[in-house]
Amino acid sequence: MTPPHWLSKRNAEIKPSANGKSWLLYQGGQFLWVIGVLPADGKFSNKIMDSINGKQIQKGNVYETELEAMEGGLMELKAHLGW
Repeated sequence: MTPPHWLSKRNAEIKPSANGKSWLLYQGGQFLWVIGVLPADGKFSNKIMDSINGKQIQKGNVYETELEAMEGGLMELKAHLGW
């Protein structure tokens, strides 16, 4: 996945995890966030977790596809961080 401009602008990048079920967000080379895509009644949701303290951002949004859930997770994280 090509990182959105707002990530690149902050020296951040996103990489797929080894299991392919989540994405890892790095900023300045430091691993900071995990965005996981989860099934939700035939659709998809996401789980956003701080890699340092394990706290989660839970919005409960449901998306039609895995890609939409991932992109939605990025936007939820962007809003949470005030970026």
